[in-house]
Amino acid sequence: MDGPLPGTDNIGRDDSGGFNPADINPAELNAAGINPADSAAGSYADAREAVGVPPSGVQPADHPALCGLLGHWRGSTRLAAGPWGPERTVEAEVTYRRVASGFGIVQTYSHREPDGTHFEGHGMFTVDPDHPDVLWYHADTTDPVPAVPDRCTWRGGVLRVERHGSAGWTRHSVRLDGDVLIHATELRSRAPSRTQSGGSAENAGADGTGSAYTPFMTSAFTRA
Repeated sequence: MDGPLPGTDNIGRDDSGGFNPADINPAELNAAGINPADSAAGSYADAREAVGVPPSGVQPADHPALCGLLGHWRGSTRLAAGPWGPERTVEAEVTYRRVASGFGIVQTYSHREPDGTHFEGHGMFTVDPDHPDVLWYHADTTDPVPAVPDRCTWRGGVLRVERHGSAGWTRHSVRLDGDVLIHATELRSRAPSRTQSGGSAENAGADGTGSAYTPFMTSAFTRA
């Protein structure tokens, strides 16, 4: 199974923050050959497995969203045309490696522009100790380290995260397509204030009034 079943990226959790299989769609458990009544009665491990949720306490290197990324990759990145310059393709590389006895995975990306300008990004992945969610700290040549990590989703074999900043939103999608690692980055800018009376420009775009996501960087790598 490549990630959770459709519609299960927000798995039910009880009031204490724990996993609650009773909140899972019974049809999804039936499809996995599990009796929903039995799962609600306490078959937590079966319910977790049925919807693609790793067990509590899993280390990042063992998480299904991250374990296949480990290693050194080389390829290219296509940058869309925009305020940062014309459309172009550059050679790029990325490495994912275990650190801190497996409690973290460091991501190191770099490429060099035709004019010699060097771009690099560094990330740290870990797993929420209370829930099996992937957390990501990331900083690059243009953005500082965030005050708090971004919480990723893992669905259909795609690790995805949406980051919010003063200029708008950035969405990253990381997936394996056979032997190819693909990392797509998209941007969504804030729209001019179109909020209702009493609203503020600060929240413009949060209700769908902002621009649609557009491609920014799309990288494709194979193992070095």
